[in-house]
Amino acid sequence: MLKGNTVNIIKHLYKNENNDDGRHVLLYSGGCDSTLILYDLCEAFRGSVIYLISMNFPWLHEIKYKTERGYRLRFLKFLKSKGHTVIPLEINVYHKYYPEFDEESEKFPFNVQSGTQAVAWITNACTFLENHDKLYFGLTAHDSHATSLPYLQNVIEQMALATHRSFTLRTPLDRIDKHYIIARLFDKEIYQYAWFCENPSGI
Repeated sequence: MLKGNTVNIIKHLYKNENNDDGRHVLLYSGGCDSTLILYDLCEAFRGSVIYLISMNFPWLHEIKYKTERGYRLRFLKFLKSKGHTVIPLEINVYHKYYPEFDEESEKFPFNVQSGTQAVAWITNACTFLENHDKLYFGLTAHDSHATSLPYLQNVIEQMALATHRSFTLRTPLDRIDKHYIIARLFDKEIYQYAWFCENPSGI
């Protein structure tokens, strides 16, 4: 676990890696995980443009997507007021192989434990990546598809080969639990900009 209440996760993990080539691109839902990553990206690479990809898949509940989108827009306005440059891209993904959300049973058609949804997010995001881009994904230590990380890494490597480009997947939260993430949102005073956050014990 990272120590320190205001530690910048991005600086801590990637300060010794090549951050000059390519863009920093975040899969951004507006939830706790991607909100924390976005804030730390903006602070770690202040003066650089941070690119965001948000996706609306057929299996997402319409109200959920609209609510998340509202939180995203509020946070982007806040970041702009702090002098950060963020370019969002919103994508509606429709494909015959992507089933729709079951309104009656309120069940997702995919087994999230298999990591299928994560594969859909990453493969679709790859079509918008440029050479040497870094794609950030908010996978946490206790996510249902956390064990799929090696497979997800392989997916992005194969996508890079197929498109004759070079890009990497970065998962800065893959060893961090939800309590830590929410506590850091409070510490950085951005908790109110994240959708669907629990109140951590001891805060």
